[in-house]
Amino acid sequence: MTPPDDLPPQEPPSGTTAARRRGALPRLHTAGWFATAGLIGWQLYSSPQDNAFILLFGAVIILLAALPALNWARQATGQIPALAVLTLTAIPFYAFPLFRQHPATQLFPDEVLLTSAFAIIVFLAVANLAHRFTKGEPLKHKLWRESLLNPRQRQLPIYGIYLNVGFLYVTNYTDLIPWGVLGVLRALFFGAAIASTFLAAGMWGRRELSIPERSLLAIGFFAQFAISVSTLYLISATSLVLLAFIGYVSESRRIPLIPVLLVGLLVAVLHNGKGEMRRAYWFEGQPAPQLTDLPAYFTEWLHHGLTFSRESDRPIATGILERTSLFHIMCLVVDRTPSLRPHLDGTTYRSIPLLLVPRFIWPDKPAPHDSNRTLSIYYGLSTEESARNVSIAFGTPAEAYANFGLFGLTLLGALYGWFFKRVERWCADAPTVSFAGIAKVLLIAWSFQAEMTLAVWTSSLFQAAVALIAAPMALKAILNR
Repeated sequence: MTPPDDLPPQEPPSGTTAARRRGALPRLHTAGWFATAGLIGWQLYSSPQDNAFILLFGAVIILLAALPALNWARQATGQIPALAVLTLTAIPFYAFPLFRQHPATQLFPDEVLLTSAFAIIVFLAVANLAHRFTKGEPLKHKLWRESLLNPRQRQLPIYGIYLNVGFLYVTNYTDLIPWGVLGVLRALFFGAAIASTFLAAGMWGRRELSIPERSLLAIGFFAQFAISVSTLYLISATSLVLLAFIGYVSESRRIPLIPVLLVGLLVAVLHNGKGEMRRAYWFEGQPAPQLTDLPAYFTEWLHHGLTFSRESDRPIATGILERTSLFHIMCLVVDRTPSLRPHLDGTTYRSIPLLLVPRFIWPDKPAPHDSNRTLSIYYGLSTEESARNVSIAFGTPAEAYANFGLFGLTLLGALYGWFFKRVERWCADAPTVSFAGIAKVLLIAWSFQAEMTLAVWTSSLFQAAVALIAAPMALKAILNR
Protein backbone atom coordinates (compact mmCIF):
# COMPACT_ATOMS: atom_id res chain seq x y z
CA MET A 1 0.00 0.00 0.00
CA THR A 2 1.51 3.36 -1.07
CA PRO A 3 1.66 6.03 1.65
CA PRO A 4 0.10 9.42 0.93
CA ASP A 5 2.37 11.99 -0.73
CA ASP A 6 2.09 14.44 2.14
CA LEU A 7 3.71 12.11 4.64
CA PRO A 8 7.39 12.77 5.35
CA PRO A 9 9.81 10.20 3.97
CA GLN A 10 10.70 7.44 6.39
CA GLU A 11 14.24 7.06 7.57
CA PRO A 12 15.83 3.69 6.85
CA PRO A 13 15.82 1.32 9.82
CA SER A 14 18.62 2.11 12.21
CA GLY A 15 20.05 -1.37 11.85
CA THR A 16 20.32 -0.97 8.09
CA THR A 17 22.06 2.38 8.42
CA ALA A 18 24.46 1.10 11.04
CA ALA A 19 25.21 -2.03 9.03
CA ARG A 20 25.98 0.03 5.94
CA ARG A 21 28.33 2.21 7.94
CA ARG A 22 30.03 -0.70 9.64
CA GLY A 23 30.68 -2.33 6.29
CA ALA A 24 32.73 0.64 5.09
CA LEU A 25 34.31 1.79 8.35
CA PRO A 26 37.24 -0.64 8.70
CA ARG A 27 38.53 0.15 5.23
CA LEU A 28 38.26 3.93 5.67
CA HIS A 29 39.70 3.85 9.19
CA THR A 30 42.63 1.66 8.17
CA ALA A 31 43.31 3.76 5.08
CA GLY A 32 43.29 6.87 7.26
CA TRP A 33 45.93 5.50 9.61
CA PHE A 34 48.11 4.39 6.70
CA ALA A 35 47.75 7.81 5.09
CA THR A 36 48.63 9.61 8.34
CA ALA A 37 51.65 7.38 8.99
CA GLY A 38 52.78 7.73 5.37
CA LEU A 39 52.43 11.52 5.48
CA ILE A 40 54.45 11.79 8.68
CA GLY A 41 57.09 9.41 7.35
CA TRP A 42 57.43 11.29 4.08
CA GLN A 43 57.72 14.66 5.81
CA LEU A 44 60.38 13.33 8.19
CA TYR A 45 62.30 11.83 5.28
CA SER A 46 62.12 14.76 2.85
CA SER A 47 62.13 17.74 5.21
CA PRO A 48 65.14 20.07 4.94
CA GLN A 49 64.88 20.68 8.69
CA ASP A 50 67.83 19.39 10.72
CA ASN A 51 66.45 20.11 14.21
CA ALA A 52 65.10 16.85 15.64
CA PHE A 53 62.73 18.60 18.03
CA ILE A 54 61.17 20.64 15.21
CA LEU A 55 60.63 17.44 13.22
CA LEU A 56 59.09 15.78 16.27
CA PHE A 57 56.73 18.68 16.90
CA GLY A 58 55.68 18.68 13.23
CA ALA A 59 54.85 14.97 13.42
CA VAL A 60 52.80 15.53 16.60
CA ILE A 61 50.84 18.32 14.89
CA ILE A 62 49.93 16.02 11.99
CA LEU A 63 48.90 13.23 14.35
CA LEU A 64 46.75 15.45 16.57
CA ALA A 65 45.22 17.13 13.51
CA ALA A 66 44.25 13.77 11.98
CA LEU A 67 43.02 12.16 15.20
CA PRO A 68 39.40 13.48 15.11
CA ALA A 69 39.01 12.26 11.51
CA LEU A 70 40.41 8.85 12.43
CA ASN A 71 38.07 8.60 15.42
CA TRP A 72 35.12 9.60 13.25
CA ALA A 73 36.00 6.94 10.68
CA ARG A 74 36.24 4.32 13.43
CA GLN A 75 32.79 4.96 14.92
CA ALA A 76 29.53 3.82 13.30
CA THR A 77 27.59 6.91 14.38
CA GLY A 78 25.58 9.56 12.62
CA GLN A 79 27.74 12.43 13.88
CA ILE A 80 29.25 14.87 11.44
CA PRO A 81 33.05 15.22 11.10
CA ALA A 82 33.05 18.98 11.77
CA LEU A 83 35.90 19.09 14.28
CA ALA A 84 37.82 16.66 12.06
CA VAL A 85 37.63 19.16 9.20
CA LEU A 86 38.70 22.01 11.47
CA THR A 87 41.76 20.21 12.86
CA LEU A 88 42.82 18.82 9.49
CA THR A 89 43.37 22.38 8.28
CA ALA A 90 46.28 22.54 10.75
CA ILE A 91 48.28 20.21 8.50
CA PRO A 92 48.64 22.54 5.48
CA PHE A 93 48.52 25.75 7.53
CA TYR A 94 50.95 24.82 10.31
CA ALA A 95 52.63 21.40 9.93
CA PHE A 96 53.75 21.65 6.30
CA PRO A 97 55.32 25.14 6.62
CA LEU A 98 57.21 23.87 9.69
CA PHE A 99 58.51 20.80 7.87
CA ARG A 100 59.22 22.50 4.55
CA GLN A 101 60.96 25.58 5.99
CA HIS A 102 58.56 28.18 4.65
CA PRO A 103 60.69 31.19 3.54
CA ALA A 104 59.13 33.47 6.16
CA THR A 105 59.82 31.02 8.99
CA GLN A 106 63.54 31.15 8.23
CA LEU A 107 63.57 34.68 9.67
CA PHE A 108 62.97 33.28 13.16
CA PRO A 109 65.31 31.29 15.44
CA ASP A 110 64.57 27.67 16.31
CA GLU A 111 63.33 28.69 19.75
CA VAL A 112 60.50 30.69 18.20
CA LEU A 113 59.66 27.84 15.81
CA LEU A 114 59.51 25.37 18.69
CA THR A 115 57.38 27.66 20.87
CA SER A 116 54.99 28.31 17.99
CA ALA A 117 54.71 24.60 17.18
CA PHE A 118 54.16 23.80 20.86
CA ALA A 119 51.35 26.39 20.96
CA ILE A 120 49.60 24.65 18.05
CA ILE A 121 50.07 21.29 19.78
CA VAL A 122 48.43 22.69 22.94
CA PHE A 123 45.51 24.01 20.90
CA LEU A 124 44.96 20.70 19.06
CA ALA A 125 45.42 18.53 22.17
CA VAL A 126 42.92 20.54 24.22
CA ALA A 127 40.41 20.56 21.34
CA ASN A 128 40.69 16.77 21.07
CA LEU A 129 40.26 16.28 24.82
CA ALA A 130 37.33 18.71 25.12
CA HIS A 131 35.60 17.04 22.18
CA ARG A 132 36.20 13.59 23.64
CA PHE A 133 34.76 14.33 27.10
CA THR A 134 31.90 16.70 26.19
CA LYS A 135 28.53 15.00 26.47
CA GLY A 136 25.30 15.79 24.69
CA GLU A 137 22.07 14.32 23.40
CA PRO A 138 20.41 14.69 19.99
CA LEU A 139 17.67 17.29 19.89
CA LYS A 140 14.39 15.45 19.37
CA HIS A 141 12.05 18.30 18.43
CA LYS A 142 10.06 17.37 15.33
CA LEU A 143 10.55 20.76 13.70
CA TRP A 144 14.34 20.40 14.10
CA ARG A 145 14.64 16.86 12.76
CA GLU A 146 11.84 16.30 10.27
CA SER A 147 12.78 16.07 6.60
CA LEU A 148 12.02 19.16 4.55
CA LEU A 149 11.66 17.20 1.30
CA ASN A 150 9.64 14.19 0.29
CA PRO A 151 11.13 11.54 -2.04
CA ARG A 152 9.66 13.20 -5.12
CA GLN A 153 11.60 16.41 -4.38
CA ARG A 154 15.06 14.86 -4.37
CA GLN A 155 16.18 16.96 -7.32
CA LEU A 156 15.75 20.24 -5.41
CA PRO A 157 19.41 20.35 -4.27
CA ILE A 158 20.46 20.07 -7.92
CA TYR A 159 18.12 22.92 -8.79
CA GLY A 160 19.63 24.91 -5.89
CA ILE A 161 23.08 24.58 -7.47
CA TYR A 162 21.77 25.83 -10.81
CA LEU A 163 20.01 28.68 -9.00
CA ASN A 164 23.38 29.75 -7.61
CA VAL A 165 24.92 29.41 -11.08
CA GLY A 166 22.28 31.81 -12.37
CA PHE A 167 22.96 34.25 -9.55
CA LEU A 168 26.72 34.11 -10.22
CA TYR A 169 26.06 34.82 -13.90
CA VAL A 170 23.85 37.82 -13.11
CA THR A 171 26.29 39.32 -10.59
CA ASN A 172 29.43 38.74 -12.70
CA TYR A 173 28.17 39.64 -16.17
CA THR A 174 25.26 42.06 -15.69
CA ASP A 175 24.31 45.12 -13.62
CA LEU A 176 20.76 43.97 -12.87
CA ILE A 177 21.15 43.76 -9.08
CA PRO A 178 21.42 47.08 -7.19
CA TRP A 179 24.57 47.46 -5.11
CA GLY A 180 22.58 48.10 -1.92
CA VAL A 181 21.03 44.61 -1.83
CA LEU A 182 23.91 42.70 -3.42
CA GLY A 183 25.55 41.78 -0.11
CA VAL A 184 22.37 40.32 1.38
CA LEU A 185 21.53 38.38 -1.77
CA ARG A 186 25.09 37.08 -2.06
CA ALA A 187 24.92 35.73 1.50
CA LEU A 188 21.55 34.05 0.86
CA PHE A 189 22.55 32.47 -2.45
CA PHE A 190 25.92 31.32 -1.14
CA GLY A 191 24.15 29.78 1.85
CA ALA A 192 21.77 27.99 -0.50
CA ALA A 193 24.76 26.83 -2.57
CA ILE A 194 26.45 25.45 0.55
CA ALA A 195 23.38 23.45 1.54
CA SER A 196 22.60 22.28 -2.00
CA THR A 197 26.20 21.22 -2.70
CA PHE A 198 26.48 19.16 0.47
CA LEU A 199 23.04 17.57 0.08
CA ALA A 200 23.53 16.71 -3.59
CA ALA A 201 26.97 15.22 -2.98
CA GLY A 202 25.54 13.17 -0.11
CA MET A 203 22.77 11.84 -2.36
CA TRP A 204 25.42 10.87 -4.90
CA GLY A 205 27.34 9.10 -2.13
CA ARG A 206 24.21 7.19 -1.10
CA ARG A 207 23.70 6.20 -4.76
CA GLU A 208 20.26 7.78 -4.87
CA LEU A 209 20.84 9.62 -8.16
CA SER A 210 20.28 8.21 -11.60
CA ILE A 211 22.90 8.57 -14.35
CA PRO A 212 21.08 11.58 -15.95
CA GLU A 213 20.80 13.22 -12.53
CA ARG A 214 24.50 12.66 -11.83
CA SER A 215 25.37 14.13 -15.23
CA LEU A 216 23.20 17.17 -14.52
CA LEU A 217 24.81 17.55 -11.12
CA ALA A 218 28.36 17.27 -12.51
CA ILE A 219 27.62 20.01 -15.08
CA GLY A 220 26.20 22.21 -12.31
CA PHE A 221 29.25 21.64 -10.12
CA PHE A 222 31.56 22.57 -12.99
CA ALA A 223 29.60 25.69 -13.98
CA GLN A 224 29.43 26.87 -10.36
CA PHE A 225 33.18 26.39 -9.94
CA ALA A 226 34.15 27.99 -13.26
CA ILE A 227 32.07 31.14 -12.90
CA SER A 228 33.06 31.55 -9.25
CA VAL A 229 36.83 31.31 -9.80
CA SER A 230 36.70 33.51 -12.92
CA THR A 231 36.71 36.46 -10.47
CA LEU A 232 40.24 35.32 -9.43
CA TYR A 233 39.01 34.56 -5.90
CA LEU A 234 39.47 30.86 -5.22
CA ILE A 235 38.38 30.57 -1.59
CA SER A 236 34.60 30.31 -2.11
CA ALA A 237 34.83 27.84 -4.98
CA THR A 238 37.43 25.74 -3.16
CA SER A 239 35.21 25.66 -0.06
CA LEU A 240 32.31 24.33 -2.12
CA VAL A 241 34.55 21.65 -3.65
CA LEU A 242 35.74 20.55 -0.22
CA LEU A 243 32.17 20.57 1.06
CA ALA A 244 31.06 18.34 -1.80
CA PHE A 245 33.91 15.95 -1.02
CA ILE A 246 32.92 15.77 2.66
CA GLY A 247 29.25 15.30 1.80
CA TYR A 248 30.12 12.40 -0.49
CA VAL A 249 32.57 10.73 1.88
CA SER A 250 30.36 11.14 4.95
CA GLU A 251 27.53 9.28 3.22
CA SER A 252 29.45 6.73 1.14
CA ARG A 253 32.39 6.20 3.51
CA ARG A 254 34.56 5.96 0.39
CA ILE A 255 37.24 8.32 -0.90
CA PRO A 256 36.96 9.04 -4.65
CA LEU A 257 40.69 9.03 -5.32
CA ILE A 258 40.73 9.85 -9.03
CA PRO A 259 38.37 12.88 -8.81
CA VAL A 260 40.24 14.11 -5.72
CA LEU A 261 43.60 13.94 -7.49
CA LEU A 262 42.31 15.62 -10.66
CA VAL A 263 40.51 18.43 -8.83
CA GLY A 264 43.43 18.89 -6.44
CA LEU A 265 45.85 19.22 -9.37
CA LEU A 266 43.55 21.71 -11.11
CA VAL A 267 43.21 23.88 -7.98
CA ALA A 268 46.99 23.74 -7.45
CA VAL A 269 47.70 24.94 -11.00
CA LEU A 270 45.09 27.71 -10.77
CA HIS A 271 46.52 28.81 -7.43
CA ASN A 272 50.02 28.90 -8.93
CA GLY A 273 48.93 31.13 -11.79
CA LYS A 274 46.63 33.35 -9.76
CA GLY A 275 49.28 36.01 -9.15
CA GLU A 276 50.03 36.56 -12.83
CA MET A 277 46.34 36.68 -13.70
CA ARG A 278 45.63 39.23 -10.98
CA ARG A 279 48.52 41.36 -12.18
CA ALA A 280 47.18 41.32 -15.73
CA TYR A 281 43.47 41.79 -15.00
CA TRP A 282 43.55 43.84 -11.82
CA PHE A 283 46.59 46.08 -12.17
CA GLU A 284 47.35 46.27 -15.91
CA GLY A 285 43.78 46.98 -16.94
CA GLN A 286 42.92 43.98 -19.10
CA PRO A 287 39.11 43.81 -19.41
CA ALA A 288 37.32 41.23 -17.29
CA PRO A 289 36.25 38.20 -19.33
CA GLN A 290 32.68 37.72 -20.49
CA LEU A 291 31.01 34.33 -20.49
CA THR A 292 32.10 33.53 -24.05
CA ASP A 293 35.70 34.48 -23.17
CA LEU A 294 36.03 31.90 -20.38
CA PRO A 295 37.63 29.10 -22.48
CA ALA A 296 40.48 31.40 -23.61
CA TYR A 297 40.66 32.96 -20.12
CA PHE A 298 41.17 29.61 -18.38
CA THR A 299 43.62 28.48 -21.05
CA GLU A 300 45.71 31.57 -20.27
CA TRP A 301 45.39 30.88 -16.53
CA LEU A 302 46.50 27.26 -16.86
CA HIS A 303 49.44 28.39 -18.97
CA HIS A 304 50.55 30.82 -16.24
CA GLY A 305 50.13 28.18 -13.54
CA LEU A 306 52.22 25.60 -15.37
CA THR A 307 54.81 28.09 -16.67
CA PHE A 308 55.41 29.51 -13.18
CA SER A 309 56.43 26.12 -11.87
CA ARG A 310 58.72 25.37 -14.82
CA GLU A 311 60.47 28.76 -14.71
CA SER A 312 60.95 28.71 -10.94
CA ASP A 313 62.01 25.06 -10.99
CA ARG A 314 59.63 24.30 -8.13
CA PRO A 315 56.86 21.73 -7.79
CA ILE A 316 53.35 23.10 -8.19
CA ALA A 317 52.57 22.14 -4.60
CA THR A 318 55.36 24.35 -3.27
CA GLY A 319 53.66 27.57 -4.34
CA ILE A 320 50.38 26.46 -2.80
CA LEU A 321 51.98 25.58 0.53
CA GLU A 322 53.79 28.90 0.72
CA ARG A 323 50.55 30.81 0.15
CA THR A 324 48.44 28.76 2.58
CA SER A 325 50.85 29.03 5.51
CA LEU A 326 49.66 30.59 8.75
CA PHE A 327 52.60 29.24 10.73
CA HIS A 328 54.86 32.20 9.92
CA ILE A 329 52.15 34.52 11.31
CA MET A 330 52.08 32.39 14.46
CA CYS A 331 55.88 32.75 14.67
CA LEU A 332 55.63 36.52 14.27
CA VAL A 333 53.11 36.80 17.10
CA VAL A 334 55.12 34.50 19.38
CA ASP A 335 58.36 36.35 18.62
CA ARG A 336 56.93 39.79 19.45
CA THR A 337 54.57 38.88 22.31
CA PRO A 338 55.06 39.82 25.08
CA SER A 339 58.71 40.87 24.59
CA LEU A 340 57.92 43.74 22.19
CA ARG A 341 54.13 43.90 22.28
CA PRO A 342 52.10 43.21 25.42
CA HIS A 343 49.18 40.80 25.21
CA LEU A 344 45.97 42.36 23.91
CA ASP A 345 43.94 40.92 26.82
CA GLY A 346 40.84 40.24 24.73
CA THR A 347 40.77 43.43 22.65
CA THR A 348 39.90 41.61 19.41
CA TYR A 349 37.12 39.64 21.14
CA ARG A 350 35.19 42.50 22.71
CA SER A 351 33.18 43.30 19.60
CA ILE A 352 31.81 39.75 19.16
CA PRO A 353 28.56 40.25 21.16
CA LEU A 354 27.97 43.54 19.33
CA LEU A 355 28.35 41.85 15.94
CA LEU A 356 25.35 39.62 16.66
CA VAL A 357 23.04 42.65 16.55
CA PRO A 358 21.44 42.94 13.06
CA ARG A 359 22.77 45.89 11.08
CA PHE A 360 19.26 47.12 10.22
CA ILE A 361 18.78 47.67 13.98
CA TRP A 362 22.24 49.19 14.50
CA PRO A 363 23.59 50.55 11.17
CA ASP A 364 26.81 51.82 12.77
CA LYS A 365 27.79 48.64 14.58
CA PRO A 366 31.48 47.63 14.39
CA ALA A 367 32.70 45.81 11.30
CA PRO A 368 33.75 42.18 11.91
CA HIS A 369 37.07 42.72 10.11
CA ASP A 370 38.10 45.38 12.65
CA SER A 371 39.72 42.60 14.70
CA ASN A 372 41.86 41.60 11.73
CA ARG A 373 42.89 45.20 11.09
CA THR A 374 43.74 45.64 14.77
CA LEU A 375 46.12 42.68 14.67
CA SER A 376 47.80 43.64 11.40
CA ILE A 377 48.44 47.21 12.60
CA TYR A 378 49.51 46.09 16.09
CA TYR A 379 52.18 43.77 14.69
CA GLY A 380 53.40 46.22 12.06
CA LEU A 381 52.15 44.32 9.00
CA SER A 382 50.09 47.25 7.72
CA THR A 383 49.32 50.89 8.42
CA GLU A 384 45.99 52.50 9.22
CA GLU A 385 45.66 53.42 5.55
CA SER A 386 46.70 50.12 3.99
CA ALA A 387 44.65 48.08 6.47
CA ARG A 388 41.48 49.43 4.84
CA ASN A 389 42.38 47.80 1.52
CA VAL A 390 44.57 44.80 2.39
CA SER A 391 43.53 41.94 4.67
CA ILE A 392 46.23 39.77 6.27
CA ALA A 393 45.11 36.35 7.48
CA PHE A 394 45.94 35.60 11.11
CA GLY A 395 43.79 32.64 12.09
CA THR A 396 42.25 32.07 15.51
CA PRO A 397 45.33 30.37 17.13
CA ALA A 398 47.62 33.36 16.48
CA GLU A 399 44.83 35.70 17.61
CA ALA A 400 44.40 33.71 20.83
CA TYR A 401 48.14 33.88 21.55
CA ALA A 402 48.18 37.61 20.84
CA ASN A 403 45.45 38.10 23.43
CA PHE A 404 46.34 35.66 26.22
CA GLY A 405 49.40 33.60 25.26
CA LEU A 406 49.31 29.83 25.79
CA PHE A 407 46.34 30.27 28.12
CA GLY A 408 44.44 31.72 25.16
CA LEU A 409 45.30 28.67 23.03
CA THR A 410 44.00 26.43 25.82
CA LEU A 411 40.73 28.35 26.05
CA LEU A 412 40.31 28.37 22.28
CA GLY A 413 40.88 24.61 21.98
CA ALA A 414 38.41 23.93 24.82
CA LEU A 415 35.82 26.22 23.23
CA TYR A 416 36.13 24.60 19.81
CA GLY A 417 36.06 21.05 21.20
CA TRP A 418 33.02 21.75 23.40
CA PHE A 419 31.05 23.72 20.81
CA PHE A 420 31.64 21.33 17.93
CA LYS A 421 30.76 18.27 20.02
CA ARG A 422 27.53 19.87 21.25
CA VAL A 423 26.37 20.78 17.74
CA GLU A 424 27.45 17.38 16.40
CA ARG A 425 25.34 15.68 19.08
CA TRP A 426 22.36 17.99 18.52
CA CYS A 427 22.35 17.03 14.84
CA ALA A 428 23.27 13.34 15.22
CA ASP A 429 21.33 10.90 13.00
CA ALA A 430 19.03 13.66 11.71
CA PRO A 431 17.99 13.57 8.04
CA THR A 432 20.39 15.53 5.89
CA VAL A 433 17.49 17.50 4.40
CA SER A 434 16.29 18.99 7.69
CA PHE A 435 17.09 22.03 9.77
CA ALA A 436 19.46 19.85 11.79
CA GLY A 437 21.04 18.75 8.52
CA ILE A 438 21.48 22.36 7.42
CA ALA A 439 23.19 23.07 10.75
CA LYS A 440 25.58 20.20 9.97
CA VAL A 441 26.38 21.71 6.59
CA LEU A 442 27.01 25.19 7.97
CA LEU A 443 29.30 23.94 10.72
CA ILE A 444 31.34 21.90 8.26
CA ALA A 445 31.49 24.80 5.79
CA TRP A 446 32.81 27.16 8.46
CA SER A 447 35.32 24.55 9.64
CA PHE A 448 37.39 25.37 6.54
CA GLN A 449 37.73 29.02 7.49
CA ALA A 450 41.07 28.70 9.26
CA GLU A 451 42.25 32.16 8.18
CA MET A 452 39.49 34.13 9.92
CA THR A 453 39.65 35.83 13.29
CA LEU A 454 37.10 34.66 15.86
CA ALA A 455 34.94 37.78 15.40
CA VAL A 456 34.63 37.22 11.63
CA TRP A 457 34.08 33.47 12.10
CA THR A 458 31.38 33.90 14.74
CA SER A 459 29.47 36.73 13.09
CA SER A 460 29.42 35.17 9.63
CA LEU A 461 28.31 31.78 11.00
CA PHE A 462 25.62 33.50 13.06
CA GLN A 463 24.29 35.39 10.04
CA ALA A 464 24.17 32.22 7.95
CA ALA A 465 22.40 30.32 10.73
CA VAL A 466 19.77 33.06 11.07
CA ALA A 467 19.16 33.19 7.30
CA LEU A 468 19.07 29.43 6.67
CA ILE A 469 17.80 27.98 9.96
CA ALA A 470 16.28 30.40 12.48
CA ALA A 471 14.12 32.46 10.11
CA PRO A 472 12.81 29.46 8.07
CA MET A 473 12.15 27.51 11.28
CA ALA A 474 10.11 30.39 12.69
CA LEU A 475 8.15 30.70 9.45
CA LYS A 476 7.52 26.96 9.29
CA ALA A 477 6.35 26.92 12.93
CA ILE A 478 3.91 29.73 12.22
CA LEU A 479 2.57 27.99 9.10
CA ASN A 480 2.21 24.69 10.94
CA ARG A 481 0.02 26.38 13.55
